[in-house]
Amino acid sequence: MPLDSLTVSVIIPCRNEGRFIKTVLQRLFEQDYSKSFEIIVVDAMSTDDTVRQVESFIKETTTKRIRIIPNEKIIIPAGLNLGIEKAVGEIIVRMDGHALPQRDYLRIAVDTLVSNNYDVVGGICKTKPACDNYVARGVAIGISHIFGVGDSRFRLANSHQKARLVDTVPFGCFKKSLWKQLGGFDETLLANEDYDFNYRVRKNGGCVFLNPELVTEYFARATLSDLAQQYFRYGKWKLKMLSKAPKSLRLRHVIPPAFLLGLLLSGLVGLALNFFFVIFLFLLSAYLLANIIAAIHASLRAGSVGTFPMVIIVFIIMHFSWGGGLLYSFFDNIFSQEN
Repeated sequence: MPLDSLTVSVIIPCRNEGRFIKTVLQRLFEQDYSKSFEIIVVDAMSTDDTVRQVESFIKETTTKRIRIIPNEKIIIPAGLNLGIEKAVGEIIVRMDGHALPQRDYLRIAVDTLVSNNYDVVGGICKTKPACDNYVARGVAIGISHIFGVGDSRFRLANSHQKARLVDTVPFGCFKKSLWKQLGGFDETLLANEDYDFNYRVRKNGGCVFLNPELVTEYFARATLSDLAQQYFRYGKWKLKMLSKAPKSLRLRHVIPPAFLLGLLLSGLVGLALNFFFVIFLFLLSAYLLANIIAAIHASLRAGSVGTFPMVIIVFIIMHFSWGGGLLYSFFDNIFSQEN
């Protein structure tokens, strides 16, 4: 089928995803979607064998449906804009280089989008460990629990989800005309680009719909240092997004930085005033107690009781890195303005 007859384009912005990209492409080729679709891999100048793996897959399958486009700007929103701009399809499905959509993903996503008045459709993430070791299992469990991610619906894949309108979804399906109308993804944001895009959809009267029948397996970070960097970046760029869209603020955005700031201030003042040191001990003790209870619950639910000590550490890293990233961005802005 010629390219000009395609109706769906799958966009995969990626960098250094040589470990997973072939598996992702294979899963897309196994989709039960009856119509033809193209896949555009937008590579952010990978330094591993990502491009070689894609080229190998193209050669092995002799397909003409996959294109590779270099993203010299490297950042994800630029990659998304570049891929969508060159897409043939009228309908865009955003995917990642380390996420595996279930085999009915395209069919259900496109059907849900075109059969309703929704503007963006997405599903839930079933988080998987990046590798089979103790740390990776703990990370995967931690970022799938409400204590770790708050009320972020799409990450709570183990709960009984209902189809509903939400703030944001991952791996969204939307029309290219909507992307044009909104002016694309914001390339000044190095994270939270999906949330920002979906916020602008809702701000303009559109609907973002979560369909729990849409399931993607997402591979979490493999190490604690990678997790810390990821959540620090999330927190740092969340403040950038909130500064341009303050009405998008939610309680889950406030709690980590507020708790961290309260802990720091009460600890510092407590060095001189005993009353504040009592507050510091109360805050820390309450947090650790809640953390331990949540870690036990998360581990039991995942059928991996022995991982609960690691899940405790994962929760701490998530909360303190995210809160620290946001506070860093906040104070960095203040000092930058003063200078």
